[in-house]
Amino acid sequence: MTIGRNVYISVVGLFLCALLLLTGCGKESPETAECKAETGETIQAVLDTKDDFHMKYTSGVLMVYQKKKLMMQIAFLNEEQRQAQVDHMRDGNMSRVLKEEGKRISYEKTDAQGLVNYFIFPVGEKTYAYCATYLPEKTAEDVLGRMTLKMAGK
Repeated sequence: MTIGRNVYISVVGLFLCALLLLTGCGKESPETAECKAETGETIQAVLDTKDDFHMKYTSGVLMVYQKKKLMMQIAFLNEEQRQAQVDHMRDGNMSRVLKEEGKRISYEKTDAQGLVNYFIFPVGEKTYAYCATYLPEKTAEDVLGRMTLKMAGK
């Protein structure tokens, strides 16, 4: 009966190990990054990682990926830089405003590689997110909907 008991214990042990491994499967947790803006503010980025999304912050740019595909790039601007981007967009004949509400603006512009969608909006007291993507407007908004960008500690 000792062999039977050992087999039983081994089977139960394997079952418990498998159960423990499976409980971690399918659970995505938000990914967080702290981004230091030129304004001196620290911006906290939180990304919903479902569907293989992840992000990387390097050289002042936050890059959002799905699997290995770059979905969006986000830089952080001060008010003067934001205004320069908006003025440049308004002066160009290749731009079209999609939405504008207060300090939030989205527009599209054609460049050498195709249509680019841009989004500019406040994320701190002195800091603005400047997002650029080759994704269609609706898909780009979905990517932004996965994220929270706000001043750290607020």
